[in-house]
Amino acid sequence: MPDLTFSLTPTDAVAEDVLQRLLDDYARRAHTHVNLHKTTPQSAQQDLNNFALHKTGADVSQMGSTWLRGFIDMNEGWSSQ
Repeated sequence: MPDLTFSLTPTDAVAEDVLQRLLDDYARRAHTHVNLHKTTPQSAQQDLNNFALHKTGADVSQMGSTWLRGFIDMNEGWSSQ
């Protein structure tokens, strides 16, 4: 399995040490490597937009629930083209 990249915007709601243990456990079971891409709150939305628009970057991203609707709308716009 190819390497995976997980993007994270650190917040008080995310315990990074717990997340890292989960990612390490997954990597061991899946025989792969998981890269943790940490972004800042100031650049997170731009990073996530770039991942989506250019279809490069993180394979899995953590994001705030208030941003989710915009990404759903972005996907619906692509599927109707």
